[in-house]
Formats: sequence, structure tokens, C-alpha cells
Amino acid sequence: MNFLYCNNCGNMRPRGWIIFTKRCEICHSDMERVKVNMTMIAPFYYASIAGALIVLMLFLGDYQIPLGSMLVIVLMGLALVLAFIDYSISYTKVKEILKDRVPANPKLRVTTRQ
Repeated sequence: MNFLYCNNCGNMRPRGWIIFTKRCEICHSDMERVKVNMTMIAPFYYASIAGALIVLMLFLGDYQIPLGSMLVIVLMGLALVLAFIDYSISYTKVKEILKDRVPANPKLRVTTRQ
């Protein structure tokens, strides 16, 4: 996953697939690209999306699937939950990477629970 980070104002956001702008929304300067390795959740997330799409196509094709539309809804919900977990882990990793580079920025505080 790729994130964009602004060195001027500390704005950080994921790099989108549709909008490829590297301009910061706050200060309009160029943002730095930060790459994060895939998390352990990501393969399960991608598999859940593929499974949900297959079940959705079967459902729309009037095939008999167990639990009918409820299975489609549950698989889509599972994909959303896994996407949130994957994004949260990636966001925390980026904050840790950038904390070592720019320790004075208050937006990059990483809270740890004990």
C-alpha cells in the first residue's frame, strides 16, 4: 500500500487508485510517497472480495446458493471489516516509519497500549 506524506504540514493520506494527484490538499505542496509492505490480513481481504464477487454473480444469475442474499451481504460485510483492519495496520506502520524521520511532528504520535 502506498501513502502520501506532506513534509510541510504533516498531512498524510493513502494514495488513491483513481486520483493520482501528489498535491497536498492543505498547503498545495508536493507530497512524498511512502510505500508500506503488504500486511498479513491483505491476502484474506483480497480473497474475501473475490469470494463475494463470485457469490454475487451466482446470486444475480439466479443460481441456488445457500442462504441466498444473506450470504452476499455477510461476505460484503466481511470484506469491509478486513479492509478496515488492513488499512488501520498499514496506517500505523506508516506513522512509525515517518516518526523516525520527522520526530517533531505532533501528528505522527503513535499511541501504544500496555
